[in-house]
Amino acid sequence: MIRSRLQLLENEPPIAVESILKGALDHAEPNERTEIAELLVHLKRPKALSAVIGNMHRLEKHIHQKVCDEDIFLLIRAANSLADEANPIAVENLLDIAEHCLNWRFLPLLAHLLTLNDTQHSARSSEVMLSTVVELVGDTGRRCLDPDAADTLDEALFQAGESYRTHRQNDVLLALALIAMNPGPRVSKILAETDHPATLALRGIVEKVKLPLVRRNLLRWLPHRILGPQSLRWMHRLDTEEAFTDLLKCGHLLRTPSRRYALRRIDRPMRCIPDAAIAAGLPESAQASLPHLINAVGLSTTMRIRRLADCVALRSPLGRLRATQSLAGLTHQSAIQVLLPFTRDGEPVVASIATATIFSQPTKPNNEIMEQLIRRGHQRTRHQARLRKSGNDTNSFFSYWMQFSPNERWTLARYLLVTKRLSFLSALEHQLKEGDRATTLAAISLARRLNVIENLESVIISLIESDDAHIASASIAALGQIPSHTTQVKEVLRVIMHKGKGRSRANAVEVLLNRGDPIDVTAAENLTESRENRLRANAVRGIVNYRPQHGAAHLKNMLHDTDPLHRISGLWVTRRTECSVVKDDVHELAAGDDALIIRKRASTVERILTGPRRVVPMVMAESDVTVSTSEENG
Repeated sequence: MIRSRLQLLENEPPIAVESILKGALDHAEPNERTEIAELLVHLKRPKALSAVIGNMHRLEKHIHQKVCDEDIFLLIRAANSLADEANPIAVENLLDIAEHCLNWRFLPLLAHLLTLNDTQHSARSSEVMLSTVVELVGDTGRRCLDPDAADTLDEALFQAGESYRTHRQNDVLLALALIAMNPGPRVSKILAETDHPATLALRGIVEKVKLPLVRRNLLRWLPHRILGPQSLRWMHRLDTEEAFTDLLKCGHLLRTPSRRYALRRIDRPMRCIPDAAIAAGLPESAQASLPHLINAVGLSTTMRIRRLADCVALRSPLGRLRATQSLAGLTHQSAIQVLLPFTRDGEPVVASIATATIFSQPTKPNNEIMEQLIRRGHQRTRHQARLRKSGNDTNSFFSYWMQFSPNERWTLARYLLVTKRLSFLSALEHQLKEGDRATTLAAISLARRLNVIENLESVIISLIESDDAHIASASIAALGQIPSHTTQVKEVLRVIMHKGKGRSRANAVEVLLNRGDPIDVTAAENLTESRENRLRANAVRGIVNYRPQHGAAHLKNMLHDTDPLHRISGLWVTRRTECSVVKDDVHELAAGDDALIIRKRASTVERILTGPRRVVPMVMAESDVTVSTSEENG
């Protein structure tokens, strides 16, 4: 029946339809009101919408959603037309719409509704106003606003603050406190009046620290003239995981100097720090700011160290890192002791900082601490502890030295050679005599880098007779560091030069010919036709250095040898001696040798002979000739 009647209005002007439907809505049967209200909303006219809002308590729920979905400016005009009416039902409906939308354009209306002589409506208006302000600026009041929103917010809160003496709503005070760190010009006037009712009441709002909104802003309010002292006074009331989570949501503010200075004035600083059980249950974002809080409040050094030590149990890697950095900045001896658990942290950077701090102290860590680090520390920590301990005495060095890189060995050994020369040389000699193959070779290499072969001459000579070819050849090469060969060394080397084998014989020739003894150079003439390419190359090289003409002839023969290994060794000699006499022979190899590797190496040597003096690396490439790197000389 109602539907057929409503169809009669389709061709009527909107203003006439609005007037008819407004009158019909008030007198319609309950089952007819919803269809009438839908038509009124569809008209999109402020007065029609205000009629619907005034009757929403008698309409179905979906009408409420349709009204809230309307254009915000149309809603505001309709709401303002009802604001001056003392209709409790209309006020309730307006508050419902404002709570649903949480749009800043409703703030002036809410400020007006606060002044109504109805305690219930004032309380509800203040709640909706606070929710709208939080939605607008965030729960910490830091969100940027456009000029229109900022001006509307400033004016609405000014009006709400001016009328505080009549409504006395705490939610209005919370809204004022939320923007107190960045107020508009009108709100600033209220906050500047020390005897204003709202300003006086604002001092007590911080006491309500059980409210999450208050806890989340405690750190922000510290520099504020009114809220700062009250925040310091009530921070000791925080005692739950939820409370400290809210407090540390803005933990980055703890790095602000003004706030850190303010926190030094807290009366009961120990009660402002969560105990270990509460700290372990905090979210990682809150745990990351906990060390900043511990450092900011006025704790004694001993208590600060104790609280920072508890941070080793935090889940947050950033929290543990900051605790480690804080302990690293303390020179107190107990801070060094509590850093030991951090050296075993699963995060490498935390363990590294803790270890570096322990080692950087003026007083060296005792043996007990060093042993703990070596046995139970992080892998990198154990390595650093072994390095530190090895620098203390010779026995410790030779207990771990094979686990170090060659450069680490040399650095520590050079220090021990200066500070404990006799004991170090004795221990090194023991390693040469009693060590296994790898240890002996490492000891020979270390002795050569330290230039102490002359002090170990007898031991090195005895190693020449080793069954291991590498040890024997390394020992022979090491003897070349002795400034002037003794008769014993010369005789041994000459015997090896004539009767030795493989690499040992080649090394002996190199060592002897480096001295330029005419006897040895003459003896090397007999080796220039040897079929051992290393031996032949070293002999030819020595002759080229001391008898260029004879050496050049032997070098030509080597470059034209049928064996590719000998040609490669000949190129090595040419590069080392830069003998320009064989330049044409090298060019011939670069242009037409059968082996690719020889052509490439010959090209490199040719550039060295013809171009400017510079170091050019030898080229390695795939070839039909298989030559090991160790045979390059050859």
